[in-house]
Amino acid sequence: MDKIYTVRGELDKGFCGQISYNVSLNRQYRNMKITLEFDESKRRYTDEEINAEIIKAFRDECNGEYNIDAASDKEVAEMVKGNCKTEIHLSAFLNGEFIGNIHKQLAKRTMSFGDTVSEGCLPTDVITGALKVTVQVFNVIKDATAYSVTVECE
Repeated sequence: MDKIYTVRGELDKGFCGQISYNVSLNRQYRNMKITLEFDESKRRYTDEEINAEIIKAFRDECNGEYNIDAASDKEVAEMVKGNCKTEIHLSAFLNGEFIGNIHKQLAKRTMSFGDTVSEGCLPTDVITGALKVTVQVFNVIKDATAYSVTVECE
């Protein structure tokens, strides 16, 4: 496949929102692959990273909910380790029509269209025109979380 477009970015801790990229596919293609990758080391906290500051921030964010005030620091650390994660998803639209979304808990996700259609994607007879790829960011737990989006076609 030929690389049509690659974009890279960096997200700061706490970012929540959508970033859309528009790509002109100026000829017809048989197959298309869209890949989102982000830094695996930024996906979850490690035991070494969970400190008093992170535990306090987690308690503050929960604001007394989930019986957090009764939990020990060790219990809260386990909650942080098990529940806090960077969550980034990807969706695609072709000529204004939804063609797919990938919502898996992986640091690298690929959507395929054409001869092979991946889970979460719709069969697409014609791959040409205006492609809109949207990076959907639900949570970023660490600063400087790098990501990239690549569109490949043949």
